[in-house]
Amino acid sequence: MIRRLAVIETKPVRARWAELALGVGGFGIGTGEFVIMGLLPNVAGNLDISVLSAGHLAIAPALQVRLMDVAEDAQTLAAALNHSAFNIANALGAWLAGVAVGAGLGWASTGWVGALLAVAGLLIFAVSVAQEGRNARSRALAESIVQPVSGPFRRTGSRRGASN
Repeated sequence: MIRRLAVIETKPVRARWAELALGVGGFGIGTGEFVIMGLLPNVAGNLDISVLSAGHLAIAPALQVRLMDVAEDAQTLAAALNHSAFNIANALGAWLAGVAVGAGLGWASTGWVGALLAVAGLLIFAVSVAQEGRNARSRALAESIVQPVSGPFRRTGSRRGASN
């Protein structure tokens, strides 16, 4: 009869604390977005802003994380461009709404300007998603076509005519 000994692998105490901290941090980040969405009307009322403006509080961190994922080596530039894009969008929305009111369309026209800007943003998002999918497909195709060169014509790094 063969008996197997159970090998109990113990982790150092520091590793256990690190795993606990990572788990609690991940839980906090994951639920933080949901908590702020539930509190959004209260936050908007306390800050005396609209619920849509307060929604930026919940969207901005998620967008920042997405940008960090796709930025690869240019994360600082991506973070700066993210904030610049928000500032440009705020200025553009206010300016276009002012143009609409100045043209005599009334205060109600500012809602239509906002709706048109939202549609324009969704169109830009759709184009970027399509472009990302196209890039992924072409990258996969290129990887499947390019095979490592082997055989008598393989390049060895030596110059032509040089003795080996």
